[in-house]
Amino acid sequence: MQFGIPKVIAGENRTFPSGRKFMEEHGVEVAEPDRAPLLAPAQKVSLGSTTCGVAPGGVTACIDSTDGGHGFVLQPTGSWVF
Repeated sequence: MQFGIPKVIAGENRTFPSGRKFMEEHGVEVAEPDRAPLLAPAQKVSLGSTTCGVAPGGVTACIDSTDGGHGFVLQPTGSWVF
């Protein structure tokens, strides 16, 4: 997949359940929230050149520091990539 993230936590997969199938078909392991810990605000996790963090208000952002730093931001009011 785009950022090479091998595993994601499915916080909510009822609205768009085909997203899980798509990720699994592309080699991404999808974990359910009750089976994996969620990051709390002000926590981050890194793998290789990719870092994801959580901010208050339901904001999650990930950045890949290779090639100038590309990433995405997810939040209740809208999401975007950079």
